[in-house]
Amino acid sequence: MSRTAQGPRLRLFGPDTRHGAKVRKGFRDYRWYVVWREHGQRRERATGLDHRATPEERETALADFLASQERGRRPSGPRHPDQITIAEVLSLYGENHAQHTAAPKCIGYGMDALLAWWGDAMLSTVTAAACRRYSKERKESIERKKAETRAAVVVRYEAKGLAPPPLSKTKVASDNTTRRELAVLRAAINWCQTEGYVVQAPSVWLPDRPQARERWLTREEAAKLIRAARQLERAKTYLPRFIMLGLYTGARKEAILGLQWQSNTVGGRVDLERGLIDYRKPGQAQTAKRRTAIPVPPRLQNALRAARKTTRQYVLEFQGQPIGDMKKAFAAAARAAGLRDVTPHTLRHTAVTWLVQGGVSLWEVAQWVGMSVEMIERVYGHHAPDRFAKVLAAQR
Repeated sequence: MSRTAQGPRLRLFGPDTRHGAKVRKGFRDYRWYVVWREHGQRRERATGLDHRATPEERETALADFLASQERGRRPSGPRHPDQITIAEVLSLYGENHAQHTAAPKCIGYGMDALLAWWGDAMLSTVTAAACRRYSKERKESIERKKAETRAAVVVRYEAKGLAPPPLSKTKVASDNTTRRELAVLRAAINWCQTEGYVVQAPSVWLPDRPQARERWLTREEAAKLIRAARQLERAKTYLPRFIMLGLYTGARKEAILGLQWQSNTVGGRVDLERGLIDYRKPGQAQTAKRRTAIPVPPRLQNALRAARKTTRQYVLEFQGQPIGDMKKAFAAAARAAGLRDVTPHTLRHTAVTWLVQGGVSLWEVAQWVGMSVEMIERVYGHHAPDRFAKVLAAQR
């Protein structure tokens, strides 16, 4: 005798039976799903709610699902938030707009994380509370993955009879990641409203923008870092040059590593004949991370001319190959120099700080490093030597 088909209902899945959940392999969190049978097949859809959801929230999620089932087919015109899923919104944005932006890969990473959490939840479930839960649980997920990676590294080193590398001091995931991902969700929703896919765009809560890092190098510290880099056996051929480029051009790590001697389609180039460093990627739209073309700084001329004689295609090479990354080498040089809380990006902070301290106008600094004047003023303006000169003069 066949079983009577049950209508759509809510069921909680999780890693164990706590909170009344049904165990599901691979789950680390507890999630409410709508489950039903359709044409003899068992179906389910994520609601975006966890075990802490109130009965009212669960009833609303089920009601939204039932309403979407009742409508039967997708309306041809603009839809209300309870008529379209977040997955559809992200799909429309990704297929019709994101791929034409300057950073489609970054948007894709954000979409992957958003879809894993929101699932097929309706757009109407996007609330400030839901966004805060996403941010909290996403950071917890990142921390778990970091811990698992760390454990795997320890096991691998111990199997070889070696002491594992020191534990990173960064123990808590920042809001940077979840802010970027939720910003992708907000952009997708707003785009869908602008294009007429939805009639109303729910507000997306974002974590506060983190405070800018204040760490920068004194000239003595910079000299120590370069000397330490010259002592590293494998990195001494390229790391000192990377550090000097960062200190005197203020470019980001990726832009420096992509520098070539000839014109190309993937990165910038150094033209020694014209005395120019052009970090711009030919034919690519500018993003918030703008790149610039600047004259070769005097302190770099000899270093770059020497590099041209020993490298083939890229300004920074090791055994004839471009440098994929140099975080480990940079960290080793920083440790040898006795410097703490120093990363490759510290070079960019240092470059801007030195220029502002030298009395260069904020507009010129912004043009040199590819930042906005507002950013320079907000983050580095307090380094200007004449910041309060007029105020003090007026008080005499």
